Amino acid sequence: MSEISINCPHCQGEILLSWKKEAGTDNKKSVSTTENRRVKPLIIWSDEYNTGIKDIDAQHRRLAALINEIHQWVKTGRSTPVGGGKMVEILEELRNYAIEHFAAEEELFLASDYPQKDHHVKKHDLFKKQVDQLYKSCEQSRIDLRPILGFLAGWFLDHIQGTDRQFVHYLKP
Repeated sequence: MSEISINCPHCQGEILLSWKKEAGTDNKKSVSTTENRRVKPLIIWSDEYNTGIKDIDAQHRRLAALINEIHQWVKTGRSTPVGGGKMVEILEELRNYAIEHFAAEEELFLASDYPQKDHHVKKHDLFKKQVDQLYKSCEQSRIDLRPILGFLAGWFLDHIQGTDRQFVHYLKP
């Protein structure tokens, strides 16, 4: 049995990999960790994430919770590799969240005649497409979600503090 502990830049911690070389195998690695331990959330909600629009803020908090749930699975090693099960459920919820949340934001765009609407909607569409691809990959095969956490956390911060801020400033006189 061989083991190696690696630092994960996205989860800011260590993941323990262990594997056993067996005759006639390609020496694939599997993750061995304690599944029930709690880890520090990747995204800790802060007032700086608030837009001032109650429903949108509640939806953004749900996105942070979903990202943290994926982070928990990655950090405890239960998502490496992934194939079906609970992670598919989490990604399906993320996919459904994106559809519902973006529809709510886009209704506000139309009601306010927001001039950057098309650009903002393109960002929404790209995110939905990427999450849909993640969901399908996870559902059909085994994927490593560690690199995906960086994408989700980066998107969360950039979109809420960048693109959504621009929209909220347009709404407020």
